[in-house]
Order: sequence, then structure tokens, then C-alpha cells
Amino acid sequence: MNYTLLPQDFSKNDTQSVSKFQDLLLLFYNPLSYIPIMEEIKIGIQVKKLRKLRKMSQMDLELEAKLAFGTISRIENQKTNPTKETLFRITQILKLNEEEFLQLMGFEHLTN
Repeated sequence: MNYTLLPQDFSKNDTQSVSKFQDLLLLFYNPLSYIPIMEEIKIGIQVKKLRKLRKMSQMDLELEAKLAFGTISRIENQKTNPTKETLFRITQILKLNEEEFLQLMGFEHLTN
């Protein structure tokens, strides 16, 4: 499974891109199928870092992604993990490049 796919390339009506994104998320939720040993992923910390790089507030991100009040705070403080749909929305709003996307998913060592 080799994809060079950027989150901003996804179209809401493009089922092929959504399918590829879901495949990438499977790697996140089942990393042992791809990498034998992997440290615990702190996705909330990465979301916060990338959001701040974009100079966005938590509320701005929630409003643009159409998320419930407090969702981004709970994700960033690692009180909850985002669903695949929420993660997809966040990556779209933040317009992550490939390196940032891999970093968010815990695969930053693949970009070096």
C-alpha cells in the first residue's frame, strides 16, 4: 500500500480519495500491520502543534471543522482520541502537507 496523498487533495465527493485516506487511517489504528515496533502516538499533541503553527484558535478549528464545542481541547489534552471523520476534517482544515500528515499520524521517522 503506497500512497503519496495530501489531505488537501481530498474532495468531499471523491470516494477514491476518501478510500485512500481510510487506508492510511487503518495504518494509524493498526500500525503493527505496517511497522513492527512503534511508540505510542500522542495525536493530541501533534494536533495542537500544527494548529498553533497555523495560528488558529481551538474555537476557529472547531467552527471550521463543524465540531462540537470543546472537542479540540479534549483531543489536544489527550482526554479523547479523534474519530476517523474528525481527523479527516482536521487535516482538511489545517491543509497539512505530506510531512505534517505523517507526523500527525506518528510516522515522522519516515520523512527523514
